[in-house]
Amino acid sequence: MTRGSWEDFGKAVWMSLLAQPLGSLTKRELELRLLRAAVDSGVIDPHPRSVAESCKFPISRAHGYLTDLALRRPPMSDIDAVKALTQAVKGSEVLLVREIRIEQP
Repeated sequence: MTRGSWEDFGKAVWMSLLAQPLGSLTKRELELRLLRAAVDSGVIDPHPRSVAESCKFPISRAHGYLTDLALRRPPMSDIDAVKALTQAVKGSEVLLVREIRIEQP
């Protein structure tokens, strides 16, 4: 778990549950709504390993849930996508490799 706001998590869960009658949701839909609230509020890191460890289920299920959540979001604008990519690269190790050409006589 991360340092996310539990109050924001609770509000997100409540608002999500108010959007549709509770009895009409499947177990998977409830799980996805809880996971969306946890990720959006910062309670859980949105990485498969973090989700799997926090929720105590297999990493393959974490990948499935995160993919499902990503597919439900509207596409990013070009500017937002570049900003998100820039932030992701800042936390990654980048290796630059130069191409070496050896010319033969």
